[in-house]
Amino acid sequence: MNGGTLGRAPIGYLNVTENIDERKINTVQTDPERAPFVKLAFELYASRDKTFADIAEELTNRGLRTRPMQRPPAGPISDSKIQQMLRDRYYLGEVRYKGERYPGRHEALIDEDQFNRVQELMDEPGYAASVTTTASRARSGAGSAASSSTSTDA
Repeated sequence: MNGGTLGRAPIGYLNVTENIDERKINTVQTDPERAPFVKLAFELYASRDKTFADIAEELTNRGLRTRPMQRPPAGPISDSKIQQMLRDRYYLGEVRYKGERYPGRHEALIDEDQFNRVQELMDEPGYAASVTTTASRARSGAGSAASSSTSTDA
């Protein structure tokens, strides 16, 4: 495996064709429009007070759209796509081939420390439920003493 990307590059990257020595080479480049949104998604989740849905909504409000395909047009990113993105080691500059990880030829968007921090939070028992409960209470205006005592530092 030479670290190339098989198939369509994930959000934050673009599949491109470069001409090198009169040969067309398919490769991946950072998407200058969407890569900052990927970085922001990791930062927002690491802040410990945003759900996947909150992050999807914020990124959509800031202008992130999925890439248009033949059938579905460009649209808002889903909270399940945010969750998938936050787990994807591709953003560390890695590729997966036949179950093994390899260094990719693409630029990493996230450093290992931040990626690992997000993984720890996602793996924390009850963390996602605690954040979801706290965030939904805050949105509904139920900011009573009982709801504010809910801790996300489990």
